[in-house]
Amino acid sequence: MVAYLQQMLAPTPVATRLPQPSKTEDTINGFVRVEVAGGQPNESDSILFASSCILHVYCTNNDESRGEQIMTQALAWAANAEGTYVTHRSSGVDYFVTYSRITSLGMKHADPAVAMTRFRGMVTWVIHGQPLRTPGRPLD
Repeated sequence: MVAYLQQMLAPTPVATRLPQPSKTEDTINGFVRVEVAGGQPNESDSILFASSCILHVYCTNNDESRGEQIMTQALAWAANAEGTYVTHRSSGVDYFVTYSRITSLGMKHADPAVAMTRFRGMVTWVIHGQPLRTPGRPLD
């Protein structure tokens, strides 16, 4: 989801780490943190997986409207991912988003670890996973 949202939300940084309020690049355009919230395989075929992610949008304390705007855009783009391929950066594997939906609207919540205003929402993607196999053996 990070790679997908980076393209859609540029120049807003998107990462899995916590933002650092002392860094200009983390505060000037807001900041989006993606946190894995779990998921489960589809019981009928074990190829489709429901993968949920919590989106945390951080902004400076005097620019809450910017934070709300980024959250709205992040949720909208993530919910609009259905039918797209997302390439995992480290492995180069393409994942197909079969279904996407907003599972929690963006709400303002304080984050005790970061001295910035934070909005939090959640998105769930159903993705077509990669079938597991033993090396050297064809798929059944």
